[in-house]
Amino acid sequence: MLSTLFETSLTAWSPFLLFGFFFLLRFVLFSYIENKLYAHKFKQKEVFLPDLGSALFYMIVVFPVAMYLSNWIVTSPFSFPNIDTVSIFVRIFLYFFVADFLHYWIHRLMHLPLLWRIHMWHHSPTHMSWLAGFRASILDATVVNVAFILTWPLLGTVDHTTRLVVLLLGVLVNDWMHLNIRFRFRFLENFLITPRYHHIHHSNDQKHYTKNLAAIFPIWDKLFGTYSDPDLVKEEITFGLNKKRSRTRLVSGL
Repeated sequence: MLSTLFETSLTAWSPFLLFGFFFLLRFVLFSYIENKLYAHKFKQKEVFLPDLGSALFYMIVVFPVAMYLSNWIVTSPFSFPNIDTVSIFVRIFLYFFVADFLHYWIHRLMHLPLLWRIHMWHHSPTHMSWLAGFRASILDATVVNVAFILTWPLLGTVDHTTRLVVLLLGVLVNDWMHLNIRFRFRFLENFLITPRYHHIHHSNDQKHYTKNLAAIFPIWDKLFGTYSDPDLVKEEITFGLNKKRSRTRLVSGL
């Protein structure tokens, strides 16, 4: 009864209203958590409107346009005929595991000089928070989507509710790794990315530029030589770009 009601509610709402409501819930919860447990202190009032504006711009403009472009440019060449016989929970895990592997390499390529321009907007905030993590140019988001489009067939045949849940989980992953909290999750970091793990990647220290590139599983950084142990980073991390850039060029990724 409850699951039927939940599914009916999800399918009845438009995606815009659903993601808007989901954003409001996250805004209340994560803002409260960051206010109480912040890892890096910054002047929240000064960055609130730019962060909020960037987040809304991402949801209303960047994400829909990037989804359209990436689906137009690429379709997955893979198919898995018997994938529906596998548990849906295993399929979801496989989807995120393989997508994170592809995303790792796409992310690594975006830190090369040729593609760095499209990714700079994401690294431009001089602070770290879940809202700051929304900064992405249309080109950046389009390229990143490729990893998830290519691996979507791993989910097999799934209903509308499952598709929405998977998309929302992806959003939470982005929120989580940019969250400004000071908790130490040493055991968890053996298996999953944590905020302090990802914050190193956003450091404006040159030696951290290409470290901790994975978004979900740290195994990729450890296997391919881009791992930086958070326990060995003793200095205070500062964020942002070392050179001033035109905001128009940052947002456009050009």
